[in-house]
Amino acid sequence: MNNKRLTLAIAGVILAPLMAMAEGPNLPSFDEVDMNSDGGLSQQEVRNYVDKRSRGVDFNRNGQVDATEIAEFVPSMNERQAANYIELMDRDGDDELSYDEMAQDVPMLFKMADADGDGKVSRAEFDATQARYGH
Repeated sequence: MNNKRLTLAIAGVILAPLMAMAEGPNLPSFDEVDMNSDGGLSQQEVRNYVDKRSRGVDFNRNGQVDATEIAEFVPSMNERQAANYIELMDRDGDDELSYDEMAQDVPMLFKMADADGDGKVSRAEFDATQARYGH
């Protein structure tokens, strides 16, 4: 991981996939992500949530999300900020994000939130992560 990306990750920008996919700039509620209602979030549940919200941002339904779509969906983000986010996450250099690119940091995000390392993010861990990085 390069220094620019690491710095942004530490600053909380690594949570941008969930924040951008949430309704506005806030993180989703625990219950929105806990699809099977078992009281713990698996990495797959987080990925499924990000994929679902990615499809919601893809207004033209082309399988890619561009800066205009992100800026329209996230009121606190202008098109230049969205373009900067895309530049950070864009692996293939096409200036758009595929659903996979939007979710590429889910494993790292999950690891950051799973404080006890048990493979599940509890409600307490989720709340602590939200307090630290979200709103």
